[in-house]
Amino acid sequence: MATSNNPITKGLSGRFKQIVFRQRYGKTIICKRPRKPATIDPSQYAIRENFKNACIYAKSAIVNPSLKLFYAARAKLGQSAYNVAVAEFYTLDIIHEIDSSAYNAKEGGAIMVTIAKSFAIASVYVRITGNSSLIEEGPSGRLTAGLGWVYISNGAKPTIKAKKIQVTVTDMEGRLITKIKTI
Repeated sequence: MATSNNPITKGLSGRFKQIVFRQRYGKTIICKRPRKPATIDPSQYAIRENFKNACIYAKSAIVNPSLKLFYAARAKLGQSAYNVAVAEFYTLDIIHEIDSSAYNAKEGGAIMVTIAKSFAIASVYVRITGNSSLIEEGPSGRLTAGLGWVYISNGAKPTIKAKKIQVTVTDMEGRLITKIKTI
């Protein structure tokens, strides 16, 4: 792929025989005509469907003014808000660690949650269960240092021993990521 600032090709876009002219950030890009594969491998259908869903998500995201500004702010040189939204569709926020060492089911006990990309998180919700019964649940608060989230126990049922901690993270796009830790 070559770029050209030639006055003859400047602003040119389209196809001429086996050559394609494209405009990208004020430059004319010249490349070979793309060719479609003769046959499609069945495993490629899932990849194409996933990409189609990413494009649908990106189109709907840039229609929302606040999300468009969010993605535009994260775009690097040569990227658009749409490109960043497509890339974001493929990356899920990862719950790295659920630290329950300071939790004792009494009021003031804490559960720390460390998340990979905490800047894009809308909320973190913690649910603590015993033997098939709910002990307590509620939203977590972001730590001031920005390194994670903390849930403070309300001491609702200190007599029931906690067996599972379920953390549900909602990112800015509304996707839910859940991780369960067995104690």
